[in-house]
Amino acid sequence: MKILVDASDLCTNRADGTTQYTKELLRRLPGLDRSLAWTALGPCGQPPSGVPPHIQWKGSPWPLYWTQSRMVWDVWREQGDVLFMPIQQ
Repeated sequence: MKILVDASDLCTNRADGTTQYTKELLRRLPGLDRSLAWTALGPCGQPPSGVPPHIQWKGSPWPLYWTQSRMVWDVWREQGDVLFMPIQQ
């Protein structure tokens, strides 16, 4: 099973609770079931700090309004079984 995670909060320079929450989820959830494939999606090209090496990073070259527009395309392109959005604004 392929799980997609909205990790857009990690592409900001904030050091708030929601950013820490997302980092910890990405760090801990994959260890619960190693048979799952995890892919983090976000509006920045390079993997931000906080994305563990065992999580595949798919960054978008179009960061402007990513959640409202481009994210739909990225989710469709990755063909995940589940989309997990830890922070919905």
